[in-house]
Amino acid sequence: MMNHILLNEADLKASIYEWGNKDKPTIICLHGLGSSGLSFLEIAESIKLDYHILSIELPGHGYLYLEENDYEISNICEWVHKIICALELYQFFILAHSWGAQVMTRYADIYSSNVKGIILLDGGYHNKQLSYNYHKQNNDHQQFCITSLIEEKEYYLNDFDNDSFDDWDQYEAFECK
Repeated sequence: MMNHILLNEADLKASIYEWGNKDKPTIICLHGLGSSGLSFLEIAESIKLDYHILSIELPGHGYLYLEENDYEISNICEWVHKIICALELYQFFILAHSWGAQVMTRYADIYSSNVKGIILLDGGYHNKQLSYNYHKQNNDHQQFCITSLIEEKEYYLNDFDNDSFDDWDQYEAFECK
């Protein structure tokens, strides 16, 4: 059975999904951008007899929003660490996807004594500036060529605004162009 934990303290707010027995080895999961703490639902359901699984929902993906400047990787790492301390977790594995993998790679570097092992799914090394520079140097004009943080922000705002639908029929009729 899944348990939904909402931490709502003055200096710490978080949404966490939990499966399994606390006496088993703990796996802390962190999802990617645009997803949710329930991204690990199928995996958690299949391993919950052997592990204690905690899937932390990133800010902006459910119940919690932060100030704009708090979304930097170092700040998210500190936020995750506060959650781990509040839950009194001392040894655990990490399972992270995409942006969550980037965050947890940094976390594991800073707090390596707590981490027993790490599994990264589609992510873990992410340096936007290198990507921006590469596209600029190569005059890359592909459809998704982004050469600055401003362009990236505009791309995603447009992407999210244009991919909304009034009803299910409109969604099913949508064709990628």
